[in-house]
Amino acid sequence: MHPLKVILQSPVLALAAALAAIGLAGCASTPAPAPAADARLLRDDDFQPRPEPARDIFALTPAMRDFLDGEVKRSTQSWGKVEGLINALYSGGKLLLEYESSRTRDAAEAFEDRAGNCLSLAIMTAAFAREMRLAIQYHEVLSDTLWMQDRDFIVAANHVNLTLGRRDLDKKVIGGHNSELIIDFLPRQQLLGQRARPVTEARIVAMYHNNRAAELIVEHDWRGAYWHARDAIAADPSYAAPYNSLGVIYQRRSQPRLAEAAFRETLRLEADNSRALANLAALLGETGRGAEAAVVTAELKRVQPEPPFHHFRLAKAALARGEYSQARDGFREALRRNGQYAEIHLGLAAAYLGLGDTRRAKAELEQALEKGTTAHDLQRYSAKRDWLNRQSVQ
Repeated sequence: MHPLKVILQSPVLALAAALAAIGLAGCASTPAPAPAADARLLRDDDFQPRPEPARDIFALTPAMRDFLDGEVKRSTQSWGKVEGLINALYSGGKLLLEYESSRTRDAAEAFEDRAGNCLSLAIMTAAFAREMRLAIQYHEVLSDTLWMQDRDFIVAANHVNLTLGRRDLDKKVIGGHNSELIIDFLPRQQLLGQRARPVTEARIVAMYHNNRAAELIVEHDWRGAYWHARDAIAADPSYAAPYNSLGVIYQRRSQPRLAEAAFRETLRLEADNSRALANLAALLGETGRGAEAAVVTAELKRVQPEPPFHHFRLAKAALARGEYSQARDGFREALRRNGQYAEIHLGLAAAYLGLGDTRRAKAELEQALEKGTTAHDLQRYSAKRDWLNRQSVQ
């Protein structure tokens, strides 16, 4: 896992079209009532019992309060509140956090595990900042979507960051006035000029629950996924993504009418949502409504002219056929379109190895290790690199 830098950036997950069939980023400690306008989409009785009660994702544990009263307090005496908090958490402190994206954690889980994805770490940072009465503003960074494959799903990840300590936070371009207070994992040079828009804390809570819903959908835990999607809708009824997650859950549980209603609600809130368009087109096709599916597919092609992983899949097929030059070129094109996805570098390494270029194969494995975000993936990449190093020595 990667050691943390001082800046934070948060992936927000949404499930997109599945590879084989269909497809898919202060809070109350008790479940908020579902908005009346969305009650027709909810089926609580079908998903009982609830696996776990809803909880405040920003709640501090006794251990976190001890850390706040000890390490953070000492740091703020030297650095001031904002810089002292960040120093204690991510720089000179003893927390030793690592980036690990396999599961979205709340503040307490991220602190206890000393790890988390970016959304988890943003939530944990905000939890301490709230206790210190610092001003907090969350932003959605308007950068290109990162597409990832996870089992039989395609997952789209977007990004958020947060700003601490100042109240004149209405600037829209990163890198201008007050940018020194932005907390994000991206290197500052990559942030310069990127646009961002403010989002509410309610939206952050909804993003957390939708992330958990997406992660549980990948695991086929429909009951757990349903309750997190429902909590996301309760937190922010205007957020489109959890309705798409609901649609995937209903579709996988053979409830096409509810699935269609959920996908259409997603599109009512966000007309260009490519995940919902892909899911709705697939659903309509599966239920024998070919003409309607064609209309939705045409709209999807307008929004997303090329499906995610088109070149990646072609390159993998070429690799399986032993056509290494074609695979290399395909992976390069996939990398141009989705440059942060580590598995592309793994494919490129295999293509270069097939072409006899061990030096470039090693370099691609190093890139995969640099961009990998889960302990399991990093173990795989490291094992392949070690194997290749042993072959080179023999």
